[in-house]
Amino acid sequence: MQVDLSRVDTVCSLMQSLLCGMDPDKPIVDFKMDPAKFHPFLCTMFVFCYVWGMGGNLVENSMDGFDTFCRDLFGDNSDAKIPGGADLYSYYVDTETKRMELWEKAIPGFTFNPEVYS
Repeated sequence: MQVDLSRVDTVCSLMQSLLCGMDPDKPIVDFKMDPAKFHPFLCTMFVFCYVWGMGGNLVENSMDGFDTFCRDLFGDNSDAKIPGGADLYSYYVDTETKRMELWEKAIPGFTFNPEVYS
């Protein structure tokens, strides 16, 4: 079981890593970006971090309920660009398009070949 404060720390750590990256001299995000574009990007990024920071350790049968909870929680925020079609765990934040994209876009397909391990 994860302590509530640990979950908040995880959300903050995820936000920091997505905003600043590993090298403080080369941030991933342009903080001088037009605020009209930056705010929706930041909100979308927060939704991603919230999903994984608060719900990343849930067992599979609890994930659908948490997905619904998150969609209800952030649904009224027009700046949080929440895609439909798949659960929120199926998305990542693309820092170039500034939107949530399916993980499948970033991760190549994989087919297990049991003969490789024989």
